[in-house]
Formats: sequence, structure tokens, C-alpha cells
Amino acid sequence: MAIAEDAYRAHRAFTTAKTQVDQLAATTPAATLAPVVGHTTAAAVFGDARSFPCARAFLKAMGLNLKEKSSGTVQGQIKITKRGPSRVRQLLWLAVFRWIQTDPIADAWYQRKKRRDGGRASRAAVALMRKLAKGLYHVGRGDTCDSSKLFDTRRLQVGDVARSFVGKGAKPSTSMLNAQISEG
Repeated sequence: MAIAEDAYRAHRAFTTAKTQVDQLAATTPAATLAPVVGHTTAAAVFGDARSFPCARAFLKAMGLNLKEKSSGTVQGQIKITKRGPSRVRQLLWLAVFRWIQTDPIADAWYQRKKRRDGGRASRAAVALMRKLAKGLYHVGRGDTCDSSKLFDTRRLQVGDVARSFVGKGAKPSTSMLNAQISEG
């Protein structure tokens, strides 16, 4: 009986927390971000985008700015600083994979970046996190979310093909896009 009571209490706590997150996401400037990344991520994104002077400051507050760690003779790798809240980066990490699944332009860019970096998926995901954060900055300032503004669709060669699939509500696989491109 104690297990059932614990489960019931946990369910009520979860329901209360979910309601609070939804209310927070709906009543703050994060409401504009919710359609892009979901209510939870929108509520957790670091502050109001309008309080930052530029997208780079927004990235820096999240700890997504790049830094090279090097000395006099050794040139180190370029990595993100991770100086902002880790929870925001964690939620953006998850949002990136959701974005890849729902947006063929983001998926094509991710696959191309992963191939260029020798199969390093995490490096491509972090680069996509930075792009998503920049996009969220502009959405938070009143722009609409449009992947073609974040990516060079001509270079990816997915512009018209991806839009035709998105308009139908289905996401094509990368192989479908490549087949469409090779036919056209």
C-alpha cells in the first residue's frame, strides 16, 4: 500500500510541476520560444532574449561561446566554455535532436557537419546547439523561426525539396532528400 501512495504522491508532484512550467512558459517572454523547442526548454532558457544586446551575449550567458585553450607553443582545440547554467545546455542538447527529427534542413546540415568532422556526432550537435540558440535569440526578439535563415539551403541543396515535405507535415529521410536532389 505504501508503494501505491508514493506513486500517487509522485504523480501529483509531477502534474503540479508540469502545470507550473506550462504557466511559466505561457506568461513570460519564453512563450514565443515554446513552439520551437517545447514548453520545458522555453521556460528554462536563460532569461529574456530582449535583455541581451546581441546573439553572442545570449550564447555567452548559456556557456556556448567558443574558447581556444592554448599556450605559447601548443595550439589547443576550440571548445565551448560551459560557463552558463548546465541545465540550459542539457535541454538545448535534447532540443537539438528533436529539431533534427522534425526539420529536414537542420538534419541535412547536421549530417553534412558530422561527415565533415569525421563522424563526430557530438561536435556537430554542439554546433547545431549554437545555431539553435542564435535562432532562439531572434525568436525571443519577435522574429519567426525559419531554418532557411539559419542555414545556407543552396549549399545544402535541400531548399525546395525540404519545403515541399514540410508543407505536407512529413519529414523526409536524408536518403529521400538525396534521391530527390539527384533526380532534379
